[in-house]
Amino acid sequence: MSIKNVATSITVALFLLGSTQLLADDMVKDDMTITNDVKDKITSTTNIPTVGAPNIVVDTKDGKVFLYGVVDASTKPKDVEKMVKEVTGVKDVKSDLFVKGQ
Repeated sequence: MSIKNVATSITVALFLLGSTQLLADDMVKDDMTITNDVKDKITSTTNIPTVGAPNIVVDTKDGKVFLYGVVDASTKPKDVEKMVKEVTGVKDVKSDLFVKGQ
């Protein structure tokens, strides 16, 4: 196989992957999986009150996570953002979270 054929094959493969992201361990993690992993992390974290977690909407586009919604007064939006950045596959976090009652 020539170098040109290999380059073409790689280009086609990357195009077909669309909004997926290659991970260090050569696994592919798509936006839906990232979104689900972020939701799991938010709902399973003990320092985010259960009342606040269901009020957070998570959306992912090309590895960038968008957070929308309301958190309890005891939860800092920056803490949620920091936790989300730790999820594998997340490239960036944009937050529109605000504290309930403020």
